[in-house]
Amino acid sequence: MDIVEGSIAAVAAAFSGWAAWSAMKAAKSSDRNSQTANRTAELAYQTAESVAQIERNRWHQDLTPQNLLPDR
Repeated sequence: MDIVEGSIAAVAAAFSGWAAWSAMKAAKSSDRNSQTANRTAELAYQTAESVAQIERNRWHQDLTPQNLLPDR
């Protein structure tokens, strides 16, 4: 292997290392983003459950027959 081939191999190895490092950074960023998305989805689910319970309670109160006869 002469100097030119060795230089080309060294540059290729450097680019490979840079690509691997970039891929690792992207994977970590993706993991953090997915964790954030999961937390956001969980909070949205809890909010939806709370709203649904409020609506169920309201419907139950609205649809429950009221005593319309006067007290004696």
